Amino acid sequence: MDRSSKTDAFVVLFLMKGNEKVRVGQTELVMDSLNPVFVTPIQVDFFFEESHVFVVEVYDADNGNNLNDLSKQELIGSIKAKLHDIVSKRANGFSEKLMNPKLKKNGTIKIVATEKK
Repeated sequence: MDRSSKTDAFVVLFLMKGNEKVRVGQTELVMDSLNPVFVTPIQVDFFFEESHVFVVEVYDADNGNNLNDLSKQELIGSIKAKLHDIVSKRANGFSEKLMNPKLKKNGTIKIVATEKK
């Protein structure tokens, strides 16, 4: 991660299909911020009778020209969460500490779910 500058962050959302991560979407890139606020929504269909497990990964963009190539970016941290847990806390948002064993300090991500009408 950039030690001499603020983070150029973006978030990628994956749906777990068995042991495979399937990319669902990503946010915009927020430049030079230690506390980025992302406004790009990632739309996900929710079926009550199904269990949806997501992996949310937060990256520091080292190559802003190719955000789709995650091997060229630096992972800040990630969480694994059930969509039900996120949706059930939509009034206040779902907060979770990011996990990355390579970093001493891990940030927190807050996810706000809204219902599409």
